[in-house]
Amino acid sequence: DATESSSPVIAASKSAKIPTPTIMTARCDTEARPPTFRSPGSIYAARSTLLDVSEPVPSNDATPWIDDRWPVSIKGVLGWGESVVVLRNRRGEWELPGGRLDATDATPQAALRREFAEELGIVVEVGALVDSWIYDVGGKRVLILTYSCQAPRPAELVWSDEHEDVAELTLATLRNEPLPEGYLHAIERHLESSTAP
Repeated sequence: DATESSSPVIAASKSAKIPTPTIMTARCDTEARPPTFRSPGSIYAARSTLLDVSEPVPSNDATPWIDDRWPVSIKGVLGWGESVVVLRNRRGEWELPGGRLDATDATPQAALRREFAEELGIVVEVGALVDSWIYDVGGKRVLILTYSCQAPRPAELVWSDEHEDVAELTLATLRNEPLPEGYLHAIERHLESSTAP
């Protein structure tokens, strides 16, 4: 642990009279990033900026989040032409295929391949990461990582009992359907990247 006095890194820096460097952390896609403190009116830095964590975060009060350890969910955008595959969950919303990381998953890509096989019976090739965002589900925050996927088009779409329905819908249709905005952005980025020269 680099914070303990017995740390070889800290000891070396003290003996050499080298100033301790400022700790920096990358803040990514902060439009959906929750604050360190409860503060609905605070304004946070733009995406892809560096934040000096020694500086105080703007806050209207000092009540900390009770638990900042969030689950991670891996999602995939799979489609053919201008349509993508979506599943209807028990909240009545459409969502992208995928799910939580398991302890047995070696990588996010492995988790996504497993989820597609379980939910749709489809073997996918997982491509690039297209989006990441924070989803507040009933007061519980989940980090969503979304990848582009490819697979041969099946003769018929099937789904497991984890969901209520499956569909292949266009982006124009999904704009008028109950679909969380973060998924819509991921689909837009997937379609943009797939049509780019």
